[in-house]
Amino acid sequence: MASETEQDAAALRAEIERQQAELQRLRNLLLTRDEELGEALGRMAVVEHRAAFVNRALGFLYAHAPGFVRRGARALRRSRRQG
Repeated sequence: MASETEQDAAALRAEIERQQAELQRLRNLLLTRDEELGEALGRMAVVEHRAAFVNRALGFLYAHAPGFVRRGARALRRSRRQG
């Protein structure tokens, strides 16, 4: 009977070790996924920052383009008259 109990105990220890190894594997997988998510969020923040800059620049250009275009056209006309 003692050998059966020892076998059961050995089987339980083996199962616990297997479960601990699986738990460690899953933890490592979770950490890897978390790192990848952090990198992706960082890249997304950079893209959003650049897009906001471009949107502000375009807004400025659209707001000031008519005057800028008129001044540019006047300057071209003057240069043609002089040249």
